This record gives sequence, structure tokens and C-alpha cells, in this order.
Amino acid sequence: MNNFTVLFLAIVLLLGVAVASSEEVNVVIDEDKQSTNALIQWIKDSNGYFHNSLEVKRIDPSDVTSYFGMFATNDIKANTLLLSIPHDTILEDPTGADIDFVQCGLIENLAAQLRLGVQSNFAPYVNYLLKTQPQGQLPSAWSTAGKELLMRVLGHENFTWENAMANLHRFGDLKLKNILPPEEPITWVLDFHDACGKDGYEFDNLDEHAAMLVIQRAWDDVLLPLYDTLNHRNGEWLNTRSDENGVHNGDVKVYAKRDIKKGEEIYASYNMCEDCGARVKAYGTSELFRDYGFVENFPQFWIFKDSEIKFRFDEVGYDEEGESILRITEWVNGEPSDEGFHEIRNLLDKVVDGIQLLDHKDSHPNVKEYEWNKIYEYLHAMKIALEVALEWRDVEKMCVIEGTCNATIARYPDLGKKFITEQDSGYMDASCNMEFFERFNDGHFNELESFESQYQSINFLQDDEVNVTCLELDNIIQICDNYRPHYHEYAVHEAARFLPKNEMKRAVFVGGGDSMLLHELLKYDSLELVVALELDQRVVRGSYKHFGTQPHFDDNRVEWYFGDVTQTLMMIPKEYFASFDLVLVDLSETVMSFKVTDKLDIFQALTLLVKNDGIFVKNEVYFEYFKNIFPYTSMNVWYDVPTICSQVMVMGSRTVDFMTNDLVDQDVESLLVKDLNETLDPHEILHDYSRNMNITDKFCSTKIPDDISKQNKSPGIILFVEIDGFVDEMLPINELKAALDEEFTVIESKQSSFETFSVSTFVLKEGIVVARFIPKNMYVGFDIHLWSKFHKQNIALDGILSAYGAPKDEISTFRLIAGGMFGTETWKADQKLLGPQFEEICEVLRGSSPIMDSLVEPSVSDDVSTIVEYGLQLIEKDMIKIAILLGKEESSNLSFGPNIEAFHLRCPSLENFNEYEEHANKNLQECEIALYESLMGSASSEKFDAIIIHESANKMTLSVFLKLFGSQRRNLVKSTLYPHSLLLSYAKNNDERWRKNFMYHFVDDVFEFQPAATAEKLRAKVAAINSNGDANAAVVNEIIGGQWKFQPNFEASSPSTPRDYDQRLGLQQWREQNPVGFQVIFQFEAKAKMFPNTSVLLSVVEELMTLLDDESTHVPISAAYSKEIGGEGVLIIGHFSSGNISLLYDGNCHIDLNVFHLREDVNTSALLNLMKAKLKSYKLILRDEQPRGNGRVVSYKRDIKDTPHPRWAE
Repeated sequence: MNNFTVLFLAIVLLLGVAVASSEEVNVVIDEDKQSTNALIQWIKDSNGYFHNSLEVKRIDPSDVTSYFGMFATNDIKANTLLLSIPHDTILEDPTGADIDFVQCGLIENLAAQLRLGVQSNFAPYVNYLLKTQPQGQLPSAWSTAGKELLMRVLGHENFTWENAMANLHRFGDLKLKNILPPEEPITWVLDFHDACGKDGYEFDNLDEHAAMLVIQRAWDDVLLPLYDTLNHRNGEWLNTRSDENGVHNGDVKVYAKRDIKKGEEIYASYNMCEDCGARVKAYGTSELFRDYGFVENFPQFWIFKDSEIKFRFDEVGYDEEGESILRITEWVNGEPSDEGFHEIRNLLDKVVDGIQLLDHKDSHPNVKEYEWNKIYEYLHAMKIALEVALEWRDVEKMCVIEGTCNATIARYPDLGKKFITEQDSGYMDASCNMEFFERFNDGHFNELESFESQYQSINFLQDDEVNVTCLELDNIIQICDNYRPHYHEYAVHEAARFLPKNEMKRAVFVGGGDSMLLHELLKYDSLELVVALELDQRVVRGSYKHFGTQPHFDDNRVEWYFGDVTQTLMMIPKEYFASFDLVLVDLSETVMSFKVTDKLDIFQALTLLVKNDGIFVKNEVYFEYFKNIFPYTSMNVWYDVPTICSQVMVMGSRTVDFMTNDLVDQDVESLLVKDLNETLDPHEILHDYSRNMNITDKFCSTKIPDDISKQNKSPGIILFVEIDGFVDEMLPINELKAALDEEFTVIESKQSSFETFSVSTFVLKEGIVVARFIPKNMYVGFDIHLWSKFHKQNIALDGILSAYGAPKDEISTFRLIAGGMFGTETWKADQKLLGPQFEEICEVLRGSSPIMDSLVEPSVSDDVSTIVEYGLQLIEKDMIKIAILLGKEESSNLSFGPNIEAFHLRCPSLENFNEYEEHANKNLQECEIALYESLMGSASSEKFDAIIIHESANKMTLSVFLKLFGSQRRNLVKSTLYPHSLLLSYAKNNDERWRKNFMYHFVDDVFEFQPAATAEKLRAKVAAINSNGDANAAVVNEIIGGQWKFQPNFEASSPSTPRDYDQRLGLQQWREQNPVGFQVIFQFEAKAKMFPNTSVLLSVVEELMTLLDDESTHVPISAAYSKEIGGEGVLIIGHFSSGNISLLYDGNCHIDLNVFHLREDVNTSALLNLMKAKLKSYKLILRDEQPRGNGRVVSYKRDIKDTPHPRWAE
């Protein structure tokens, strides 16, 4: 075995770190001595012992940020007592609870001592911790940006803290997908909250700091002052042993394990100690990094649990140049098999990918310097470890060609394993240095407004210097107005170009709560319906306040649905599916995977909304998802985008070919998207393209039975209606009742009139309708809450409007998904009218697409020469030189035109390759040498314009060929290929996935940037091939663009400002809107069916009205029981002088509380606390609030008062 020689450095990056002056260093040293001397003296005064030849100081006294350690000031003999820690100084769990995953009692005790400070009985130890142990040492306690970067470099592509928390809320688990260790690298803080949380108590930063100190410093369930200053190191460096038996029964004593030299650091072991138990074989370098926050020095122990690869390695000496020689000292599970070494190489590739993410530090401006340095140090340590592991088998570089090693199958890439492309990963590297993002952290942005909704934290930020306003959700920037058209115009208008002229009639968008997509959609005169699905209406109302983007509640073409999209998709009319010309989706990856039904996730359900000839659009890198669902997919990338540098959108369609279909100008106004006659290349933003005719729609090819034998859910829909004009009086109750009687069963009606407010409530068998009248403001508004016969909601609205004589174009409406009622007579029929009805959807899709059930690839020519000649049209040269990688001997009889010079590459030794036969390794070696010599010899005069992979070339030959051209062989690439060279693959058998994996590997490892530039210039030729007259000759099924284009020294050429938009109508609405009341809807759920006592519910409503009623005058309506309202639940309503209330129990485990009040500042916290106290088994899951009023109200009264003239209207 060759020795692996490398210089291992403890990496300390000092970029941007201020250097402390000598005076500052001296001050810190003095403070250090005071705190450590006080700690030592306290131990001594408590009848403990500290050897007089020991001292505690920083590892590097000149670096005030370095760790503390204990050092010998003189030689010390083996077996000498070094420390004795008295039992009275040991901090314990006062509850005496058993040792647990998280030591809650010990954490609580430490937090209490930290708060006591100098008053604590452990004051010297507390002072030492406070002065020397800063927060944020463990990855779990890092900033959000730091945790996100760590997870991404560990292999969880596109990880965001927002998505992780959404997973936690929905599944009780962060759903971490890091490929590299450690397991659960960022969960300690969450584990602490989960294990130690108490009702009515909110943990603060000090509690969390105490928890992290216990994680990183405790010995099981105790803290040992002074002993915990011993740093960790194994091997010959470990120089202590301890008597852990005294931890719970007496003093803890530490002895010298061997002779210790003057100046030597005193070490303990955190995983190889006598009392470390299972840690000896299951706790290594990665786990130490997770739980202690440092990268251990040599020797190291690396554990890759998913692959069962475990090894220890150490410095075994130095070479002639003084560099460390590193070597594996133990394979804990035995030496890996060939497959194991394959996995080691895959792991190393992942580490290299992670390090590449660190190459552009400016693209992660929110990551703290300390966090960045630790990630860098950890990843480089893992890279060295894996390189050492690979060197064990001499699998390196050109060793086969040079004859310095033998070939084994482990040397070559496994093409049968799916290759993860950037398109697969859903992650796009930064395409510029993103310096603008630094402005978010350096004080340029001011907080305009910040608040928490039930769903997320919402921040609006403003930078006056550059006149930019941004929306931030859960600390992630969603949109800034300086790139508003760069995002939303391209998303809508580029897709609409693939629709026939004036045929943009129906559109739906999901997640566009800033209303900017809606603004672009309403530019189309042909538009008949826009459906908006949005979780949080606070985003919509806040965006109007800060961006001026109108939600158009008053436009009868616009339907807003607020609520969880998984529920909303099951509640929209069945006719909506397979009916939309354009579907626009702006959701995170985590949300996209949420289930709508047992067989359908959100992404799949949303694809069912689009017509056969419609376009489905999703932001970010979703190419791989799309091309396995849609026959035609394109991924568009455009650059020069302010703030975010570039943007990606993916489009999919069942019948629209994005390469061959003619583009159409829709004649809509835009700021950035040019008319086609002004565009040199209409496909200039197209980066990737897929034509996949082998798709089978699983929902239409396999009948999914409708299981409606049991009711599992009981959602309802509330339609909120405002008459925007002025109404003189409240209609008599009998006239309103008559408007409802025709289609609904009215069980009970009640009208109450107070001095300033009147309310009418109609209890229906199918739901509840509430009408409100405020004479002073000439206001009338309605709630139409149905839990059955949902399809008649608009009929109810029409009847009410007719009774009032109000035209439909003078109202504002929006909807909310709420609770309903179990056991209604019509629940089965209702389910057939809502959500995706597969049989009907498939019938519609089949009717407009003859290939819906099974999209079959048309047959193409068997003549490979013809296929290749079509492909070579992409090369703009008269004379072309190609290399053809062949399989069997007889396959080499190919003929081409006079302008094509062809060279044959073959591996005879692999024609019938069997990896288990005696000469397998020799055959591999012969193949690699033969291919190398053929390539270098054939390219002696001219390089190759193209490499053709013939159908006869087998998988092992391709694997050897790929290895030959891998990223370590830059000289071979430069010697044989041009920057414009193409790789073409042909096969009759589309099931050979390994061929496509080979193509992906080659693009990634060899071509890098070049294919993107070439393919983008020649798309017109690709389109010509796919639309050629001879349909059986050749088709281009896929184009994979290269790496994203980097924009150095990026400064956007055309940032947008609010002045670019006509704000007159928005300002007019801002001034005319008239909020007159406030409404909040709470939704609670129990974990299981729980029928609350009706008298309890009634008393809850009574007490709530007492809290709410300004005049202590209320008119409650007793509970309407299940038989009366046609279900299994309970409805309780009440009227009072300043509002009304309804409480709906659905008969299972859901309760809605709907409160309206004339005052906007009503104390909703008091209502919530009362509900929690009275109904302890029910937890709040959703909370929605809104202003009510006329004049096309959107905003709260407080917002209008505080902002008489919005910034966007200046």
C-alpha cells in the first residue's frame, strides 16, 4: 500500500475578522485569569484538589476567541493525582430523574444558576461559563443561514429552515436529508424545546444557552466544574484517566495516565474513555462536531452509518518535506468490499460538491464568520479522511495507464445508480456575488413592519438609499420591488406566448400572496377567471400596504381562497380541474410534497388543474420532476435580475412542444419582456428541454377507486362578502330568509338591532349565513359558511344581492377554508362535486389528447448513420471529425458523408465482461489502456468535434470511458476535445437508464460550461430537427444546459421602482376603503374524536361575549343540536352590542370560533386564553383575521391612519 502524504492544517479563516490590539488582548487575558483562578480557588476551598503544576488558559493566548485548555507547567509523573472535584461542587439534576436524551432537570438548574449570577452557590463556575463560553458554538445554535449552509454542504439539496419547520409542524420531524454525517446535525435546540417545554412558559436565549452548555459539557446528567476544561483527544495524546464512579457518590478524581511533559496539554477522551460505553464504536469525529462544536484533531474516527463504513485514521509519521503521513489504522467493520469503496468515492464526490458551495462566500452573506470557518474546517477534514480511505486501495488518477496499480471494478463509476443533476437537486448555485444581500445585514434596511401570523413571521423591509422594499417570510426574502417585473413578467408572459392569441381565459396561481402575478394576469383582455390559492391573507394585505399591489377582491373575475392548499384543492369545484390555460405555482419543495389524499401530493394535484393544451409553471429548479409528468418540459433561466442575480422557471405541458411550437405575441404591456419582433432569439432564456413520449399518466391509466364509504373529513367554506357601495338600511329578516329559502333549509333565524350595529343570523341545515349592518357607515356585509351543498354558495350570494338590489360588480369577496359538519345527508354527493374527480378529469384530458393514457415514442430510423448525421447538424463546420465508441466487432461497419471523418474506439476485452471471472480486473485494465491509446493516437492531428456512443457499447465500456475522461484527466480532455465538441448517444432501448446517467456524468465531469453556450446558440437547429419533414429520421429528446452563468461584479442594469407602475387606481382605493370592523376566525383541533359537553360550549360562548361586549348586552342563541342542523356537531351563536360570535363543533375533533367586533383593537389573546382554559384538549391550528368594511376594503384601519400617503404612491 502506498503511503498517503498530506499536510493537514487546522484551518482558521481570518477573512473580515478584526485583529485585537495588544492592549485589548491583555485585558482579556487578565479577565481570563480572574475567572479561571476564581474557579480553581473555589474547588480548593471546597476541599478539592488542583495540581500546582497545572494551569488553565486559552489554547492561543494571543487569540481571544480560541478555546480554553489545561496545560502542564512542569513535568508530571504517571499516576499522579491531577484533579479532585468535590461532590458539593458538582451541578446535578435536583429532581433525581433518570438519565435521558435531554437532561431537562440539569438544564433548568443550570439556567437558574446563570440567572442568579454572583448570588449562585456555584458563582465561580457560573462566572467562568458566562465569560468564556459564548453562545452559538454548536451547529444547532447557529444562525438560520449557518444551519442552512451546513445542511446543504452535507447533501440536503435546497434545504431551508422554513421548509424544515413546516415539516416539523406537519409531520413532527424536520425530514433532514443530509447524505454526509452527522445524523440530525442541527436539532438540539428543537429537541430541548420538545423534551423540556412546559405549558405557559416560553424559553428565552439563556435557557437555550444553558441547554447547549449541558449538551456539550455534561457528563451524562451532571456538570463537573474545572474537569470540563479538559479538551478531547485520543491516541498517544490522551494522558489522563478518571474515576467516574465518584460522579454520583463522591468526589471525581483525575490521574495522569502516563508521564506528562512540561507544556503538554492535558486531555480527556469524550468517546474512548473507560466509562464511555457504546460511544467507543458508535461515536466519532462527526458526532463530536455536532455535540461539542469542534473538529477533533488526529486520531480521528469517521462513521458513515448509511453505508456501514467506519474507520480510524491517524498521523503515522512525516515525509522528507515534513508533511504528515496519514494512514487508516482500523476498519472498524472490516475492510470494505468493492461496493464499499464505490460508496466511499460517492461520499467523497458529495464532500467535493459541498466544498464547491463554499467557493462563493459572497453568495451566503448571512452566515456568520465563525460558522463559515467551522463548516469549512469540518468539510475539509472529511475530504482528507475519505481520500485516505480511497488510497487504501490505490484507486487514484492515472495509475492504470501508468502501470502503478491494478484496475478493479470499484475504480469505475456505477452507471446503474441514478445521477443527481443540478436539475434533479432543485438547487441553483448563486450566479453572482450577491453583494446586495449584504445590505440586509449591515444596517441599510429598516424594518417597516414586522409581525407574526399564525403561519409565519412576516417582515417588510426598506432601503431608502436605493429605494427598495422587500418582503421577508420566516427570515427568507420572498420578493423586492426592484425585481418585481424580472420575476412576474417572465413567469406569466413567457408562458402565455405558447397559448393561442386571445385564448388566455382561465388562470390559477398558488402562493402569490403579494398579488404581483395577479397584476400581470389581469392585463389579458380575454381573461375570464383567476383563482388565487394562498395560505396567509396577512401577506396579501401587507403587500397592498407596502407595495401597492391590489388583490382585486372587487373584481368578479378573481376568486381568492385562503387556507392550507392541501385542503383547498379538495374544496374547489370539480369543474376547475383540467380547465386552466395557465397554472402558476410558487411553493417550497417541502410544501409541494404534502399529501392532498393518500395517493396524491400537492404537486400532482396541481398538475391536474391545467388543460391538455395549457401551461404549468413552477419557480426554481424542477426540471426532473416536470419531465416525468409532462411530455414537454423546458427550464428557463434569465440573468441580470436585481437582488437575486438570476431566476429559474420550469414549464410543462401535455401537448405544447416548447421547442417547435410557434410563439405568439399576446399584445400586453410589459416593462421588460419584449415583443417577439424586438427579440433576436425567442428561445434565449431556454436552458434545458425535454421531450418525453414514454409517460403514462398513472391517474388515468389505472382506475383509482373512490372510497366514500366513510367520512374522514368535514371541511367547510366561508364566503366573505362586502357590498362596496352604501346601503341605507338592513333588510327585514323575512326578506333575507326568503332569499335563502329557495335553495336551502332555514332552521332558525334571529335579528338583533343595537344602537350602532345590527346583525341577522340564519342557521341552515347546510350552514350558517350572517348579515351585518352598521348604519353610521351605511355598511352591509355577509358571511356565507356552508358545510354541505357547497356548489350553491354562489346561488346564496346571488339571492342575497338580488334582495338588496346590489349588482355583482359592486361587491368584494374572498373565501376561507374552515371547519364543517360530520354526518350531513349530502356528504357523499358533496364529495363528488369537489376536488379532483379522476374519472371526469381523465375523460376531459383524453378528449383533447389522443395520447393521454400512454404517450408512445414514435419509431425512428434504424440507420445510426442517419441519426448521427442529424445530430451533427448542430456543429457549424464543413469538415467534421468524430470518434465512435463501439461494442462488438461487427457493429463498426458504418458509413457517413464525405465531410465526416470517423474513428472507431473499442474494448474487445469487455465484449462479454463478467466482473466475477478470474481475469475481470485484467480485462478492465486492457480496456482503459486501449481506449487511452486510441484517443491520443487518433487526435494527433485534429481534435474530435463529437463523440458518438453507439448502441452496441455496453455499460462497463462506458464506465471505463467515463473514468478515462473524468475530472482528474484535464490533459486528455484538452488534447482530444474542442470547447464546441458534442456528445451524442443513440439507443433503441429506452429502458437503459445507465446510458442517460453516462451522459449526465460526462456533461458534469468533462464538458462543464461549454455545452450550455453551444446548445443555446444552436436551438434553432434542434427545433428544425424535431420538426423535420421526415418524422422517422431523428428527434432530440433532451437538452441539458451546462452550469449556471456567473456574473462577476454584478450590478443590475434595469432595477424596477414603484414609479414604473401606474399607481393611481391603487391610491384611489387606498383612500376610498373604509374599514368598519374586525373579524378573527380561530380553528382548533383535538388529536382524536372528542365530543365536548354542549353546556360547556354554551358557557364558553357566554364568557366570550362578556369579554367582548362593550355594553354587557348580548343575545345568545342556544345550541342548535345535530338533528336540527343535519349533522353530528353543534353550532352556538350569539349577538352582542358590538359584534357577533359563532362556535361550530364539527362532530369529530374540530372547532371553529368566528368573532366579529366593531373595534379593531379587540383583545384576541384573551379570547384565545379562555378557549385554551375551557377546552384543554383542543389546540389552535389556524388563525385568520381580516378587516371588514366597504369602499373595497383591504387594509386595517390602523394601517390607513398611520400611512395616509403610501411610499409606493409618491
